[in-house]
Amino acid sequence: MTVQPVPPGSTWQYTIYENPIDHPGSYVVRGWIIAPGDPVPRATNFFRLYPSLEEARFDLDNGELCPVPRSEHDDPKIVETWI
Repeated sequence: MTVQPVPPGSTWQYTIYENPIDHPGSYVVRGWIIAPGDPVPRATNFFRLYPSLEEARFDLDNGELCPVPRSEHDDPKIVETWI
């Protein structure tokens, strides 16, 4: 899979989704880019599928990322985001 170029000074965030429409029965981690000057994160073509939440968290828990709980305004499919 080719990951799109990232603007200089940008930060990646990874959102865990539970049972999304495009991958029912799975957990999906999708990558987003937070670019300087952009008011909202931009979607990327990065994603990975997992059979469990624990496995998705295991891959993201690398010592560099921190989990952020979902907001009450987030899509109900969102479990949490790692920045």
